[in-house]
Amino acid sequence: MFTTINYRKALSVLICVTFSILPIISCNEGSNELEKARKRAQTAETELKRVKEELKRVKEERYGNISDLISKLPRAFINNVQIEQKKKNVHITINFDIYNRKGIEGSVILYFYRQDGTKLLKNNKQIIIKEKFTPKRVEDTLTEEFTLSGDDLSVKQPRTLQVSVRIYDEPTESYLNKERQIQTFFYDPFKK
Repeated sequence: MFTTINYRKALSVLICVTFSILPIISCNEGSNELEKARKRAQTAETELKRVKEELKRVKEERYGNISDLISKLPRAFINNVQIEQKKKNVHITINFDIYNRKGIEGSVILYFYRQDGTKLLKNNKQIIIKEKFTPKRVEDTLTEEFTLSGDDLSVKQPRTLQVSVRIYDEPTESYLNKERQIQTFFYDPFKK
């Protein structure tokens, strides 16, 4: 009887010790795996940094500094839009700066709208005036002048109108001034 009790006691102690040691062993194995994963992640992060630096170096070799590349992009900025009515005619003067388009043809385009923003129509088409230009320098300031008669505007009563000014690049078929420049003016077809 004594041996049976000792055997049972020894077996229960062995089971308790085994189950209390197993988590420690698996935790240690998990810690080792976790440490290995951390090292792999650190190695991957270091490799990613190296690849990013190499990509940056290749881009700079190919295209130069990014800020230099951006400064070479064609662009335009409208400085001033003056609108004046003399008798029945409207005189519009646009002054703008244009960059990186030396010797390349572009256009100043005027789109006309009513005060509420709807298109100003003539013969069921929006009234659009387009004037071509060619800059003589890499950085150039140009002035374009337009004169429209009352018939051009197709306005029979005094009203407030809007004109949207865009600088258009012919070769790329895109606008160089990203923001529309909208100017509001009052037109009176009866002015003398």
